[in-house]
Amino acid sequence: MGLSFRGLTQYPTIKRGTLHQYKNAIRVVLNYAYKLGYLKQLPVFKDEYDTKKGVSSRPWFNSAEYSKLHNSIFAHAKYLEKRDKRQFSHAMELYDFVLFGTSTGMRVGEMRNCKVSDVKIVTEKLTNKEILVISNIDGKRGKGSCQSYYGAVAPFRRILERRGITDPSKCDEKLFLIHHRVMFNEILKKKNLKVTKSKPPLKRDFVSLRSTYICFRLLNGVPIYEIANNCRTSVAVIQEHYAKPLGGVLMRNINRTNIEGWDY
Repeated sequence: MGLSFRGLTQYPTIKRGTLHQYKNAIRVVLNYAYKLGYLKQLPVFKDEYDTKKGVSSRPWFNSAEYSKLHNSIFAHAKYLEKRDKRQFSHAMELYDFVLFGTSTGMRVGEMRNCKVSDVKIVTEKLTNKEILVISNIDGKRGKGSCQSYYGAVAPFRRILERRGITDPSKCDEKLFLIHHRVMFNEILKKKNLKVTKSKPPLKRDFVSLRSTYICFRLLNGVPIYEIANNCRTSVAVIQEHYAKPLGGVLMRNINRTNIEGWDY
């Protein structure tokens, strides 16, 4: 028994990833029915997509866009400070969420699952600067850990101060209490940052924070293997979705010359 799935033919505007989620939901129901004996045989899904899956780059914020983004969130928070204390707190949590995401490269789900006790401030031996070490990261590839960039320390300290947490090592509260997606998207739209200027244009969201971290590290010459290891992903994924779209910007040694008389 086979089940043909012509979703892209019937609904041409639907995302391939959305269809994949729908199919998985149907599979769960059918598997449960089979387990209970309501079905004697499980159908086999056959994908009949009319379009090929293309490799898409992950939208990120360049230096100027990122500066505009976090300055806009902070300005919004300051505007609310004397008008609405609750909304001010939400805006500051969003501000810290953005800085934390672009300084750790953690996935959105990983940050939402992160507990205060999972985060530790340590001093980097090489630079004598403070960084964060995040452990017990619960993500799509299981448990892991990572080291942050220096910019993650201040947001973490603000969170502790704002919530009166004196011993973070014993605090099992979530690091971020609310997912401020609506506020984030409103600021992106207001500041013309929601859609990239690339062709085709891509929509930015919270996932762009991880993309920004990876692209910034690549542009600063960090070895791609170290980035992949710290972000709990593969070198191949970074090469295909992050390094490739950056193109020649990353090739700093392309014009290195070791042979005399080459210049002409």
